[in-house]
Amino acid sequence: MAIQNRFTPTGQHKAFTLIELLVVIGLIAVLAGGIGLAFSGGDKANALQGAQGTLQSMVSAVRGQAALAGKDAALFVNVTNTPAVDPERYLRSFVVAVKNDSGQWEVTGDEITLPSGIYLVPNATGTFGGASFIETDGTYPRSSGFDGTIDTNLRYPNSGGPYGGRYALVVSLSSRGTKILPSGANTSDLVLSPAERNSATTIVFKQPNLVRGAIISSYGVLTPINDATGF
Repeated sequence: MAIQNRFTPTGQHKAFTLIELLVVIGLIAVLAGGIGLAFSGGDKANALQGAQGTLQSMVSAVRGQAALAGKDAALFVNVTNTPAVDPERYLRSFVVAVKNDSGQWEVTGDEITLPSGIYLVPNATGTFGGASFIETDGTYPRSSGFDGTIDTNLRYPNSGGPYGGRYALVVSLSSRGTKILPSGANTSDLVLSPAERNSATTIVFKQPNLVRGAIISSYGVLTPINDATGF
């Protein structure tokens, strides 16, 4: 009597493709990044560490969306600092978008916000997106390439959405994962730091040595940076 091998597969099982795995990893990373919000009410150093994890997760989501769509994908940050448009989202709230066939950026998911009191440091002082920055007690590392230029075409698919005119591009990756924007530099520095809002239109950075973030190479490789000397 023949004995059936119970370990012999009885059917075909479809394996995940590389693109599907990248997308899943990106989505998991975004969810994991939400853990950073748990630090919002505590120590600034802990909040900054949580924000760094959120930033890394968002860049992973950009890479996954680019691979899935086979098109450019990008990370945008809110640069609107007016009482009528929730200034607490200014330089703290981000969205991921994919470029459509018409060359417009379409938002692919929900807005993600850094822990309270943590901001993306711009690459210019003075007036920036409606706010003045006062850098005291030293010079801050800057987020290179990010100049706050607003993208008026950013939108939800099939609608104008609420995002047009409020967000600026931070970094963009191709479907192969290489960095394409901002251009003009081999790397992009994304710097995070605590800041205090001392008026409706002013954010003050006071701790240049308390920074974290990441550097993204021209190949799209993200390197976490844990202090100011790394930038």
